[in-house]
Amino acid sequence: MKGLRARIWKDPVSGDLRLLFYYDVGRITYYARTVDLEMRPVSELGLIPPTLTIQRVDAEGFLESLGAAIDGAGGPPRSWDLLVGKLEATKAHLRDLRHLLKLPSESSPPAEGAAEPKGGPNPK
Repeated sequence: MKGLRARIWKDPVSGDLRLLFYYDVGRITYYARTVDLEMRPVSELGLIPPTLTIQRVDAEGFLESLGAAIDGAGGPPRSWDLLVGKLEATKAHLRDLRHLLKLPSESSPPAEGAAEPKGGPNPK
């Protein structure tokens, strides 16, 4: 199953979440049969078999494809580190702007004689 991929979408009529697993060989596309998720109680031993097993050779590509499908379906971003990096860059940019505009930083008090912001004194 080299090149196993995923597609995720919401049905526009029912709102149901749809998942499709497939791969291409030449000009032929193969897809995984529809399955019913049948829930069973956990045994007394507490052993739970996996719902789905992806072979090692397909795992990394499948996870990339699944992550992209989740992103496209409106799921949470795959890389929170990327968001944290963007947030830090934005904070640094705002600090630079404060310096260029000669605004007080968040940690320093306003300069003597500086006008109070509209709405009254800072409630801190």
